[in-house]
Amino acid sequence: VCISLLATHGDLHYIGLNGLELYGENEEQILIDPSQVFASPASLNDLPEVQDDCRTPDKLVDGVNDTWDAHHIWLAPYTMGIANKIFIV
Repeated sequence: VCISLLATHGDLHYIGLNGLELYGENEEQILIDPSQVFASPASLNDLPEVQDDCRTPDKLVDGVNDTWDAHHIWLAPYTMGIANKIFIV
């Protein structure tokens, strides 16, 4: 699965999500292991001035989707006109 994110809700520099859930044709949730989730750019850790930011792609499938807690959120740099992509393999 490849999800392309083309715009934000107004932020000029960052894009993020609290979580992702996939469902099969019979409405059953498809469980996704965190090791199956990748993003491009991956996270704020892709920026040269950032290290050890916890908002990485694995948080998209940790099951905590209704939160403001940074330990359960994905955040990445955003450039207008360039799609951010999330991959589930």
